[in-house]
Amino acid sequence: RSVNAMEAALMTLNYQKVVARVQQNAPFMESRTPVACVCDEIADSIGARYGDEIVVETEGKKIRVRCARLTPFMREYHDSVIGSSMSRAEMDEINKKYENTWVENPFNFLTRSGIVSRTYDELIHPIFMDQTSRKAIGVKPLEPVKVRRSFWWELRKKLNSFSSIGMLAVSILIPHFIVMHTQGDLPPWLAPATLAPLLAFIIWSMLTTSKYET
Repeated sequence: RSVNAMEAALMTLNYQKVVARVQQNAPFMESRTPVACVCDEIADSIGARYGDEIVVETEGKKIRVRCARLTPFMREYHDSVIGSSMSRAEMDEINKKYENTWVENPFNFLTRSGIVSRTYDELIHPIFMDQTSRKAIGVKPLEPVKVRRSFWWELRKKLNSFSSIGMLAVSILIPHFIVMHTQGDLPPWLAPATLAPLLAFIIWSMLTTSKYET
């Protein structure tokens, strides 16, 4: 609870949230690393880069997913339903175009909800979530969710970038400890207590560099 409270407090400082409407994600069916494809507009709005971990929230639930680019089909769909006003005939044409595909047409949602509009006022950007992530937070296609950056991902990513500083610190400390040892001024616990955490941090940074290079 304390971790969630801390994260919630930090989210209020600088973390923008956007609302998106869920779509299925047929190309990506991940079991270990859930994937969500978002448009450039959503990524820019929340300050995320493709490959970053982002958080998708709904009623009392949330999941961390990897942020991915839209496929060409997703981009075509996105551009078809997000924009300026359109006629009813154009809406019907889009309905027919996506009738036998794996995406859910948002105009069908508007009709079922009793919102028959000739504009895009009720349409929001789609987020294409794979089956794993949809089941984890219990959302269905066309339901709205909130999207934001992950604080803990950003923290780990920033720490990972400090590996060069850790190596510099080790290169400075080792000769200093050698001099202290030769002079008999080095407590037996000081070198292990200082170098072990630094070396562990450096090893962790080296092993996870590719993960955080987005």
